[in-house]
Amino acid sequence: MSLLTKSLFFASLLIINQLQAAEITGIRYGKTEQRARLVIESDMPLVVSRIWRSGKLVVKISELKQRPANQLISAGALSVIEKIQWSSKQSILQINLPTKQHEFLKWFQIGSDEKKPDRLVLDWSPGLKAKLPKTLSQTEQNKIFNDSQKVNVISNIEKGITSLKTDAKNALTDKKYSLAVSLLTKILNKGNAEQKAFALEFLGVAKERRYQLAFAKQYYQRFLKDYPDSPAAPRVKQRLSALIGIQEINQRKLLKSGTRLTHQKRNITRGSLATDYRQSELVNDLGDRRQTLSLLGVDVDVRGDYQLKSSSLKFRFSGGHYEDLIDDGEATNDRLRYANVSWFSDDRKYSMDVGRQRSRGKGIFGRYDGLLLGYGINETQKINLVVGSPVASSKVLSVDPERSFVGLSYDWEDVFDNIDISLFALNQTIGSLTDRQAIGGELKYFNQGTSLFSLIDYDVFYSELNAFLLSASHTTSGKTRYHWSFNQRKSPYISTRNALIGQAADSLEELQDLFITDEEILDLATDRTLESQTSTLQISQPLNKTYDISGSVTWLTLSGAPASGGVAEIVEPGSQLYFNLYLRGSRLYSPADSNQVGLRVSQLSHSDVWSIYVSSQYRWAKSWSISGKLRYDDRKNNNGGGQQNIAPSFRLQYQNKQHYLYADFGAILYTNQVVGLSDISTDIYYSYIGYRYFF
Repeated sequence: MSLLTKSLFFASLLIINQLQAAEITGIRYGKTEQRARLVIESDMPLVVSRIWRSGKLVVKISELKQRPANQLISAGALSVIEKIQWSSKQSILQINLPTKQHEFLKWFQIGSDEKKPDRLVLDWSPGLKAKLPKTLSQTEQNKIFNDSQKVNVISNIEKGITSLKTDAKNALTDKKYSLAVSLLTKILNKGNAEQKAFALEFLGVAKERRYQLAFAKQYYQRFLKDYPDSPAAPRVKQRLSALIGIQEINQRKLLKSGTRLTHQKRNITRGSLATDYRQSELVNDLGDRRQTLSLLGVDVDVRGDYQLKSSSLKFRFSGGHYEDLIDDGEATNDRLRYANVSWFSDDRKYSMDVGRQRSRGKGIFGRYDGLLLGYGINETQKINLVVGSPVASSKVLSVDPERSFVGLSYDWEDVFDNIDISLFALNQTIGSLTDRQAIGGELKYFNQGTSLFSLIDYDVFYSELNAFLLSASHTTSGKTRYHWSFNQRKSPYISTRNALIGQAADSLEELQDLFITDEEILDLATDRTLESQTSTLQISQPLNKTYDISGSVTWLTLSGAPASGGVAEIVEPGSQLYFNLYLRGSRLYSPADSNQVGLRVSQLSHSDVWSIYVSSQYRWAKSWSISGKLRYDDRKNNNGGGQQNIAPSFRLQYQNKQHYLYADFGAILYTNQVVGLSDISTDIYYSYIGYRYFF
């Protein structure tokens, strides 16, 4: 074998040593193709122990049928091999890989350059042996395809169950364990004995990978009870032994040494330390020239993941300091984004998060300081209790003394086919008043290229709909993607705290000290809360391997607000329309470039705007990239005025596993036409430079 041939062959077998089941779902043999093809989906160690072959061997690989072989190889698949043993005398190849590499590959092919096709013989055993003799009789060839004990041929299985099995395996490979549990449960309810055995085994696998060890143990034990004579029984016994045996062995060892029992699990601390400097300067034709920004920042982000005796512990801290270097500058501040600790039991039945964290569900939107407790009723249902205070901005370092909330939520995965729901109720107070009282929920649906997400939030105290979101997407077999969304929401969410908008007071207590009644405060909160409606339709389509095109249309409307409490009226701006069209191309002038040109037309209530956007990025030496962008906008106001601006920018970037360095330089050049006056030009020049170290 040549070095190139061996490399390709090694790449084709990267999947083998890390697969964890040994079920062959199909064999395809074609004389015209002059190759034998195996489609393998598996979860147990599977080893090609011996290969006999003379002449040149050609191997092709593919990543989940999504990327061609040359892209996968260039992505570094060969570099993940930890150990290779090759004996030319005995023709034995053994490859050892790190864990979790098997998800990159789903099938491999073995073929020949010779005119006479090779014949493939499979021996069903704990280790799969592939022999490639020079000849094979037609009788022996037919035996391979007809022997159901050795080969599970797809065409002999009921089509619906086969599809479910394939989808379930894909879900396991993609780490979508909830979806896998749903599909496997259907097979368990509808399938025959063989299919039910399959479902029980891999339900155990899914639960084990979700650290729901008690449930995994139950499925393995049920399999061995119901199907003790199944060919997969030895494999399931190994799974069960691995699940409960390691702890028993460790216990015996540690009892002798008198040492506290610990699991052999990974403990990881990782993060980054960054610093950057940002500056900008304004110049206009009226003689003004001043520095508008000179800010030095330092950021730290640290995460930890530690395995305890029967649980896991995680933490995250993210914060920074920003120093305004302009004389009399007011931008100096500290920021605290995350400072929380999370704990999970190994079976995921119990969980706890405490500290500053972020949530997009359970009635909470954005950061909050608090405690979140979770309890898993079973493998698909969970209840959560949350208490805490909302965080208005990461610049606020302390807990909000005025606002606090308590909420209860209920999550149910796979309530119907491929449908997850979450329901919540939340009560939030500000001082002595109710700030927000909401009920609502979320719904998620995903199935074979179609997804849907819906959210509703209703405030029972104000009797107002805070938010309603419906978003759907679908990808066709031709890779055309459609996306549509409708979003109606209060802006900001209605709450009593909105009464402070436009007021000189910084707290609700100050408003009350101004002899404003509670009823007037509630009226101010309602007046200051606007409502928006947005609807978007987007379509994208690959044209070929080089180009793809996408377009979208967005409709937006925003309500007005009456004058009250010394705050001026906000006139309803009316409807707005945005049309976007983008053309993207890659590898146009080099093997590693990406390019984009876009056009946007906006019809606003008092003006029309059209914009053009062009960008290009080039990468070299794997770590370096250089990019440039150019945007031009032309605004025509209804009163005869207008504005034109051009914004060029340039970025140089270096990034590897530990270091990230970038420099940005750019400008925004404005020209304003004011009715009755001469044009006014204003230029802004800026530069950013930053460095981040990953550890």
